[in-house]
Amino acid sequence: MAERLFTDLTATLLRQGHGVRFRAEGGSMHPTIRDGEVIAVEFVEPRDVKRGDILLYRSAKRVLAHRVVAILNPRSSILNPPSSKLYPRSSALSPQYSFILRGDASSTCDAPVESGHVLGRVVSVERDGLEIAVNSIIAKVTRYLRACAFRVARLHGIKPIFHLIRRLLVPVVVRS
Repeated sequence: MAERLFTDLTATLLRQGHGVRFRAEGGSMHPTIRDGEVIAVEFVEPRDVKRGDILLYRSAKRVLAHRVVAILNPRSSILNPPSSKLYPRSSALSPQYSFILRGDASSTCDAPVESGHVLGRVVSVERDGLEIAVNSIIAKVTRYLRACAFRVARLHGIKPIFHLIRRLLVPVVVRS
């Protein structure tokens, strides 16, 4: 009951152009969003969503915030795995489409999310009293470097170096 009330209130406020802030639960977006951190969400038109955005959406059981890894047009097959060759980096080209989302800490994608289930886009996370923009250029570069370090560490079994690199690539803080 409380989850449904939260979802309905959040959806209404976002549709009216108000931003919402709330404490995130879970570790599926670690290290971008950590359990217990406050995230800020703003309304987004589905046509303005791009790969790499973090969307707040309504799933069957609850509200989740995961990253867009692909945008599907109605003509695209959802059976094909997301790849840069199949799905352009641009925003969706059709008013009716779905998004393939995945948590940063997950190796598998969520089921396709219809544009009607999208509530908003996560714009920042509050960490240690400071606001961090999640889609800034610096955040994107940091995310890319983390992914590269993780791949290298997994391929070569260099766990200590991976942990050192991960600690060094703390997201740059942007005060608002």
